[in-house]
Amino acid sequence: MTNRIQIPSYYPMTGKSPRNAPSRRSFLRSMATCMVGASLGQSQNLFASIEKKRPFPIHGFSKHFQELTADALAEFALKSRWDGVDLTVRKGGHIAPDSVEKTLPAFVKTLRNAGLQVDMITTDIRDTTSPQNKSVLQTAAELGIRYYRLAYWTYDAKIPVLKQLDQTKREVEAIAKTNREFKLTAGVQNHSGEKYIGASIWDAWYLLKDIDPSEVSMFFDIGHAVIEGGLSWPNDLRLVQSHVSAVYAKDFEWKQTNGSSRPAWCPYGKGIVPNRFYQMLKESGWSGPVSLHHEYDLPKNIAERLTVVLEDTIAFDKAAS
Repeated sequence: MTNRIQIPSYYPMTGKSPRNAPSRRSFLRSMATCMVGASLGQSQNLFASIEKKRPFPIHGFSKHFQELTADALAEFALKSRWDGVDLTVRKGGHIAPDSVEKTLPAFVKTLRNAGLQVDMITTDIRDTTSPQNKSVLQTAAELGIRYYRLAYWTYDAKIPVLKQLDQTKREVEAIAKTNREFKLTAGVQNHSGEKYIGASIWDAWYLLKDIDPSEVSMFFDIGHAVIEGGLSWPNDLRLVQSHVSAVYAKDFEWKQTNGSSRPAWCPYGKGIVPNRFYQMLKESGWSGPVSLHHEYDLPKNIAERLTVVLEDTIAFDKAAS
């Protein structure tokens, strides 16, 4: 990684200060000084945001940084002001499922030694009966990772919707049984689009309403919820709130393309995702992890990418405060 900066081996959001650790004030000074490409104004915003305890821990989604090793990702996460990492454990991800028993423990150890939380992973699991998928779950459980995101289910336009929902519900019930054994919590993410089961939050409610949320829960994606729900997203949240264990944060704007409007992902705080969402979470007493996504086009240069990702962190802190 270019422009490497030495970072203290602990992270203030954890609340832990090891013996002989730098003082809080000296840490803040070093962070403000060492930000790559940040302006003075951004540094001041960062300084202020560190001083205030977050209502929800930020776990950066590692999908956007697949080229980084464990050490480089840990450094990037600390500079980006994340509390933890939402790690991809799937084909093409940071951890390949067929080598999970060997590679996941070492990767997680590196991140945790840097003071980062690793409480959630993103998988392509939709069937928990295969030996490989069971290996992923068992390894995660042994490492104390609680949450994992499931792969998506999609609709077949030739089959009645309710019939497909009933079949999917049976599959989710089987997943819940496996999670009971491993003491894990799977997450169903709502994803906008005609083909996705769960794009409508009522789909997710139907799948999860009779299942213990400690076994299969909702990973509520506010960006996709606003795309699909428009002005009614607060009712969608209320409908599934008892099952929400994690939140996915991203922002978007509507753009006109060839005479039709389509959502376009954008830096956090530049779009239309309402801050009211986080106020509702706080009012309900919810305090779970937030996976921060950066789905818009990021710079290829890692130092430039750090600058824009840090801006997303600052914007999220402002929205959630």
